[in-house]
Amino acid sequence: MRSINSVIITLLMSTAMVLGQEKFQIHGHYSQAIAISSDKTVFGIPTSGTFDYRLVGLQFSFNPAERHRITFQMRHRRLGRNPVMSIEEDIVYDWGFYQFNISDNTWIKAGKILRPFGIYSEISDVSVLLPFYQATYTLYFDGNFTSKAYDGAAFFHDFNLSEDWNLSVELFAGQYKFNEWYIINNPITGERQELIGTVDARNSFGLWSWLNTPHEGIRFGFGGSQADFKNGIQYSQNGLVGPEKTRIWHVSLDITKDSWYLRNEGSMVQALINNFNGFGSTSQLSIELVPNIRLNLQYEWLTIVEAPVFGAENGAKTDFNYQKDAALGFSYSNNGIYTLKLEGHWNRSFAIEEPSSFIGDDPPSTYYAIFSIAGAF
Repeated sequence: MRSINSVIITLLMSTAMVLGQEKFQIHGHYSQAIAISSDKTVFGIPTSGTFDYRLVGLQFSFNPAERHRITFQMRHRRLGRNPVMSIEEDIVYDWGFYQFNISDNTWIKAGKILRPFGIYSEISDVSVLLPFYQATYTLYFDGNFTSKAYDGAAFFHDFNLSEDWNLSVELFAGQYKFNEWYIINNPITGERQELIGTVDARNSFGLWSWLNTPHEGIRFGFGGSQADFKNGIQYSQNGLVGPEKTRIWHVSLDITKDSWYLRNEGSMVQALINNFNGFGSTSQLSIELVPNIRLNLQYEWLTIVEAPVFGAENGAKTDFNYQKDAALGFSYSNNGIYTLKLEGHWNRSFAIEEPSSFIGDDPPSTYYAIFSIAGAF
């Protein structure tokens, strides 16, 4: 895969140089943070603090001819002590695709394409556009994906339903990968051990839509997808879950006004073979207190229902709260040149990077704080 990606990047760069600068553009975004946790290491943030928390993306785009566009992004990311960092290279080919505009409101894409779900999925790495340092774990699972793109194709069309109503629809199909990790105490040596696996999501297909209303700044999003999960730790033949057919539903409400916005999102994950579900939700409120300074509030939760108990007899299942996170933050934006953010999170989660058990335990609790700077060019 690395050799294929290298060939693609070389061809794209060579084409860009031949075409000339008038059809070639470079954009980028960056974020750098200082973070510390009170009791547990969570999302890569240790109790001793870390400066190793950043993301840099460099995007290359060029138009070889009218209606044709080629775009790709290279990325560098660090998430402190998150286990995924042990397998992620310093610079990766993040995503890239060819787009043909059939008309002003219809296009097709092919390549490694960002998945379209939700408000933030296509911009979740661009911290300057987010109210907090990164998108919520409950819906976007930052830290589990080395890339939030799939290898495949997409079709998009924008429907003008009436003078006041508009519906955009994106259909997509392909395959993608994501990482999963667990931290255990080795039963023989008692030592801390990190288990990291890569899940193959194949035969994936889905749809995402935005319904824009006559009321300025109000839109509804809805969609779903399905994929076959195999390999990794959970979804290997002898894993906790085994190979699974998974269906995901997602809904969004985005109300954006001049001085404030309210954003609510919900998701349901259905394991169709093992018959268990996950439910999650996120709510965000951002208010401009004075010019360039905003107050940001956020709450998210994730619950697993009827999950199989590994090693239990008679197919025993259990329910548990996987994650709850309440956040308060302030941000200062220098007219879009850069943004400073200070945020605190009260977290109860099994996403901690320490040994824990889901069964019979309450989620471990901790508090973490992040101070960051982000920008784009």
